[in-house]
Parts: sequence; C-alpha cells; structure tokens
Amino acid sequence: FFQHSLFVSDLMVSLELSCRTMDGLQLRHRDEIDLPIAPHRQFRWRVNMRDGKSLGVVPDRLFSLAFTSAAENACLYFLEADRGTMPIIRSNLLQTSMYRKLLAYEATWNQEVHRRNFGFHRFRVITVTTSASRLESLIDACSELNSGHGLFLFCDQATLEEHGDFLTAPWRNGRGDHSNCLP
Repeated sequence: FFQHSLFVSDLMVSLELSCRTMDGLQLRHRDEIDLPIAPHRQFRWRVNMRDGKSLGVVPDRLFSLAFTSAAENACLYFLEADRGTMPIIRSNLLQTSMYRKLLAYEATWNQEVHRRNFGFHRFRVITVTTSASRLESLIDACSELNSGHGLFLFCDQATLEEHGDFLTAPWRNGRGDHSNCLP
C-alpha cells in the first residue's frame, strides 16, 4: 500500500510540474472541483454491467485540466497507477483485474455517469504502469472493449521519466495509437 501511495504521489508531482510549464493550463485537484461528495470521503461510484452485475469504480486519483481560455471545456481525469501487482485479466469478473477496471470505466462512459453525477462532459483514464511489456498487455486488454478506446491513455514509468514531461509524454490510447493527454 505504501509503495502504491508513493507511486501515485510521484505521478501527481510530475503532473503538477508539467502543468506549471504550460501557459494557460489549469490543473484542479479533487478538493478544488465541485463534486457531489465530501473531499474527505473516498471517491467512488458503481456501474451496471450488461450481465446484471454491478461494478465499483475507485480511481487512484482524480483531477481536471482545462485551458483558461476554454475553462468550460474542462476534462475530468482518473489516474490509475498500475504497479503490476493486479492481474490484467481473470476469468471471473467478481475478482479484481485491470480489465475489470477498464470495463467499469467503459460503462461509466456509456451510462454517462460523468455527466449525470460529476457534471463533466468528458473524462479520460490515465494509466501509468511499470514496464513496456505490461503496457502492451494493458492495451491488448483495452482493445477487447466494445467502445471507449479513446478514453484510455497508457504510458510506462520508464518512458514517462525519460521524456520528463507528463503532459507531452508519448501516451498511447486503447487502440495503441499515440495520443496526448491534454484536454
């Protein structure tokens, strides 16, 4: 748990430093976003799956980004810090896996939870993982989703550190194409 918390904190510091170098970009942390849940409570929600099951979603961190010239178009971001300890796919969706998380975020989009419950027109899920091979496995799992591939952005820790700028790093979307994480 400590290593995971440290990983999340390191990523958020990297994001903060990157935002400071980009003129007109506004980063808002969870406690600065008007959300329908008290800041001291864990941010979570549930989505219904096609098979009738309900899955819970608990992002590692959330924040929003917007250019000051287009603040009304702010994008909500959910950060997933993947240390490689959770299986990517399991045969049983009742057990935790990265694919289960991807499915829950896909359902969040399809059920418009982000609009109805959080007041944002769009969101992205940013996942930073431990290795290039794990990154490829996550993208492969994401490609199995029915929709929402563009919601997801993936990067491995070494690439992010080597590039040195969180926002302009070579992120890859759920189809494996290069993308950026700017709103």
